Amino acid sequence: MRPRLSRSTPQALLAVTTILTGIAAPLAVEAQELVPPAPRQGYYMGFTLGGAVNVNASVDDDIDPLTGPLFVGRIGEMVTDWIGFGLLVGGGFGQGGSWESGFGGLMLETQLVPPVLPHLAARIGVGAGGISLTDTEAVDQDVLKGTGGAYYAFGVSYDLFPFYDRGSGGLGVVPSAQVHYMPGELVEAWFFVAGLEIAWWTGLDRDKLDLPFEEQYRRDEE
Repeated sequence: MRPRLSRSTPQALLAVTTILTGIAAPLAVEAQELVPPAPRQGYYMGFTLGGAVNVNASVDDDIDPLTGPLFVGRIGEMVTDWIGFGLLVGGGFGQGGSWESGFGGLMLETQLVPPVLPHLAARIGVGAGGISLTDTEAVDQDVLKGTGGAYYAFGVSYDLFPFYDRGSGGLGVVPSAQVHYMPGELVEAWFFVAGLEIAWWTGLDRDKLDLPFEEQYRRDEE
């Protein structure tokens, strides 16, 4: 049995993209105001290595919780100091009892940063993904079980900057914890995820930063 693709997924992704675009437009204007230098500024890119516990609810099989590695790459931009948008792609594998799994997906991500905790971020993701499940003890090894379609995520992360030099941007180490969910008619999949990300923030140009006059317009050193 092949995983089924949810019919509502394209419409949901289009709606979310439209909403995020509408939010980002006015915020981009706000982002032009001068701000003090901080590490979580500008564009970001990162790679996460972590682990996931996968719990699956199936209509016709009892499936033990599956555990395995998780790999995620993401890119994006902080539009202001409290909201950012990005794109992430990732996947992983799981094993438990006689079952094995492979899963992955693509998501649009929004991160919200509280002003009182500027290194903490709440992450919300929506996209498309799928999971395949195989019973290694089944007689017919060609039977595939799983689901495909909508993919949701929610979690928190905290950026640490061990080498921060008081400028804008820098190298970050980011522990995170998330819950992912894939709905389906025959299988519902939940993932409880923890990971450690290495991230690079480009920072902002000096003309966008609140700096002393001599710093604002000085030339870069050769």
